[in-house]
Amino acid sequence: MFSSEIGNLGSLLHLSLSNNQLNGEIPDEIGALISLNNLQLQDNNLTGPIPKEIGNLSNLIILWLFSNQLSGTLPVELGRLSNVTQLNLSSNQLTGTIPDSLWRLVNLLELQLNNNLFEGNLSPQIGNLTQLRRLQLQFNQLSGSIPVEIGDTMLFDLSLQNNTFDGTIPQSVANLTDMLMFDLSSNNFSGDVPTGITAFNQLQFCSIANNAFSGFPDLSGITTITDLNVQNNRLTFEDLEPNVGINNFTYTPQDNVGIAVDTTVATGTNLTFSVSVGGSSNVYQWLKDGIEVSGANQSSYSINNVTLSDSGLYQCRITNTIVSDLTLYSRGTAVSIETPSRVTTNSLPSHFALYQNYPNPFNPETTLSYDLPSQVDVQLFIFDALGRKVRTLVAEKQNPGSYNVLWDGRSDDGSVTASGLYFYRLVAGEFRRTAKMLLIK
Repeated sequence: MFSSEIGNLGSLLHLSLSNNQLNGEIPDEIGALISLNNLQLQDNNLTGPIPKEIGNLSNLIILWLFSNQLSGTLPVELGRLSNVTQLNLSSNQLTGTIPDSLWRLVNLLELQLNNNLFEGNLSPQIGNLTQLRRLQLQFNQLSGSIPVEIGDTMLFDLSLQNNTFDGTIPQSVANLTDMLMFDLSSNNFSGDVPTGITAFNQLQFCSIANNAFSGFPDLSGITTITDLNVQNNRLTFEDLEPNVGINNFTYTPQDNVGIAVDTTVATGTNLTFSVSVGGSSNVYQWLKDGIEVSGANQSSYSINNVTLSDSGLYQCRITNTIVSDLTLYSRGTAVSIETPSRVTTNSLPSHFALYQNYPNPFNPETTLSYDLPSQVDVQLFIFDALGRKVRTLVAEKQNPGSYNVLWDGRSDDGSVTASGLYFYRLVAGEFRRTAKMLLIK
């Protein structure tokens, strides 16, 4: 246990009490050691908060308090340690946000706050630490995106794994050409990993596992890599083929591709399934209810004149002759078949109705049908999956009757719409109905 009399050693330059069984709190009197340049108290059982008086140690160069049981928030007074180059507070029980005052420590070479309970965002002020070489923040509860300003540092070790960071990786990471350790695993990152990381020509370890990345560059030209882990993302074979020669390359499993769909089509219509997966050596096999469909070994599969027996769950299994240990599956399309519910007669409809479009899924056009029992103002709209209006098909007063309207897959300005889920909405007087459909190219 520390004695408060430690403050009497005002001329002390170096204090190392690491790897002992010290317990209790660090006394406030430690702030009287104004000549101290090295304070090492790691690997003990110290508890309580970090005293704010440590901020008085203006000559401190090394501050190691890791592997204790320290708790509470970081005192903002740590930002007064203007000469510190190594700050290691890892493996404690520290909480709260990282105070902005830390980003004023412009002489920092190493900042290690990993294995604590820190939360909040990584401040753009990290760009102030232009000499920073090692940033270890793994195993906390940090969130938000990586600021662009991280590219203003000199990092060779960026360890952010096991937090809840999200967003995309800024292109500025390409500036970190001395990178040796690049670990972003087990977060919520998405998008493409910037191609600029190919400039990490000394990279040894790289992990982006357990995120939602959808693109990854070719790192095969970096001869120093000993471990590359990209598993549990949304990568496809085009991302993996160039990297298969890298030692200790872990890439399986990956997320399924495409979107899940429930669709109902009428007998006698045509139905087409399609999957888009990058790669130069892909092998496709369509499945119905888990059983291979004979001859259905292309990226698309069509059924002409569907019958009731064609109902079921359709998926595509995709393998690759170069990336041999990975199998991708498309998300299933659940198909229900029904006989047409509308009977064409000479009589007028007795009620308002909006029917399922046909065909569905479709490419490039589909027919929308509805019934009007009386004369009303009619509007028929197409919306995308985000609720944005894409096309107005009908906007007029119409007489009673049954109507068929063709949508050619184009927006109001005539441009071709992208593949995906769409909604069509009928407004006829007081009648309101919305249904969904899928455009597949």
